[in-house]
Amino acid sequence: MKKIGFVTCAKAPLLNASDKKAAEMIQIMAGWKISAVPWDQMTPKLMESFDGLVLRSTWDYHRRLPEFNKWLDQLKIPVLNPPALIRWNQDKSYLEELGKKDVPVVPTRIFKTADLAAIANGVAKKGWTEVVMKPAVSASGELTYRVATENIPNSLKVVESILARSSVIVQPFLPEIQQSGEISAIYFKGKGDRPFLSHAVLKRPTGGDFRVQTDFGGSVESFSMTQTLRDFCQLVLSKVPGEWLYARVDFIITSRGPLLGELEMIEPFLFLDEKGAWLQEFVRAIESHFT
Repeated sequence: MKKIGFVTCAKAPLLNASDKKAAEMIQIMAGWKISAVPWDQMTPKLMESFDGLVLRSTWDYHRRLPEFNKWLDQLKIPVLNPPALIRWNQDKSYLEELGKKDVPVVPTRIFKTADLAAIANGVAKKGWTEVVMKPAVSASGELTYRVATENIPNSLKVVESILARSSVIVQPFLPEIQQSGEISAIYFKGKGDRPFLSHAVLKRPTGGDFRVQTDFGGSVESFSMTQTLRDFCQLVLSKVPGEWLYARVDFIITSRGPLLGELEMIEPFLFLDEKGAWLQEFVRAIESHFT
């Protein structure tokens, strides 16, 4: 019987309701044992007791990036998603890279300076009247601010708080996020297979906010994907090199069509407890990577 570790973190060491559904299905279908294990509590001896690892809720990695990456480098057993892909996905500068590969992304500028004049000028050249500013390395809407372009010169504290974490991502504020919300499409991929759409959800912010995360009062409901949206997601995922197990494609539908907001491949919440989730396909994909 194989033993697989679902990797968590010290602040949330147990499996959440979504991942617990997956663990139960794996135990039923494959007969494998699934155990939650915080990444920063994994001793070499404990690591040797597992046949493989699946990163699930390492929700503090962005605050402890050097330590987390050092841990990745020390892994001696198979891990999904793979460390090279995790490193690529850590910094949202990948949005610029995907944009250059003809993926429609939310327009993105990256700044590594607290020079507010340079940021304001860069934004003004784009014609953006209102922007969202956030760290290039972040999660769960942390340190994410909505700022009027005219107020950027007065936003030193905002920029400095972001720069303490990483580079500054600046994107135009899209009103569609408040009007229609953001869609998360969850994909699984067996070894050597094409990405498989499991299910999708629509996330809406609470009144007056723009952040869709439930931490800020956002709501979640099932969403039916059209063929156009499926084709968009397949285009996004076709640009991801190598093998992987899961991906969450977060996008916003605009007058220009769907735009990629983020491609989550490190520790996304997969909404496996939502109606329509193909847990059996997730299990089959995991089996294909670890057998």
